Amino acid sequence: MPAIDDAISKLDALIAKLETSSTADLKSPEPVPDSGPGLFARAQLQVARVLTVDEIASDKLYKTTIDIGGDQTRQVVAGLKRHVAKEALLGSLVVAILNLKPAKLAGEASEAMLLAADSPLEGGGELVKILIPPEGSAVGDPVFLEGSSPAAEYPKVLKSGPWKDIVAGLSVRSGRATFEGQPLVTAKGSVTLPAEMPDGAGIH
Repeated sequence: MPAIDDAISKLDALIAKLETSSTADLKSPEPVPDSGPGLFARAQLQVARVLTVDEIASDKLYKTTIDIGGDQTRQVVAGLKRHVAKEALLGSLVVAILNLKPAKLAGEASEAMLLAADSPLEGGGELVKILIPPEGSAVGDPVFLEGSSPAAEYPKVLKSGPWKDIVAGLSVRSGRATFEGQPLVTAKGSVTLPAEMPDGAGIH
């Protein structure tokens, strides 16, 4: 009977539609890089050069200008005043993260962060040293994990949560800067620290 055949066809179509919808619901969402190399690759780390180092009204902070390549500069307020002489910082190559949210420190805008390692000293105080790009590195060189490649693109602003997770995995091992045990490198070699910086020292 045509009416019954038509009803069966409609029922079959409805069942097929429901099965398709259920299958779609079971599909896994796109993975979120919340750990390991995928997480690290969200941080835009690169080699920069310190162009200026100025005193400001703080016993901890310098106001610096860094060259990040492509005829671009950033102002960075860095907490290095007690640990690194102005003359030693001026003109040096450093490792900077460029895609953190800009901040204001001591009334001054800070548009990036210079990475340094720190370790407590016996009797109080701390040892602080900036990361050293490998010899032959140039301003603008990306910093990535050994065995991988630089990210093709980065989030415009890396949120504080993921950055804190990245910092938790950064440490010094055998004189090299590492993330979860993997060395940080440029195309020229490993990012290092001075010999007096002990294994396990944190990097931020």
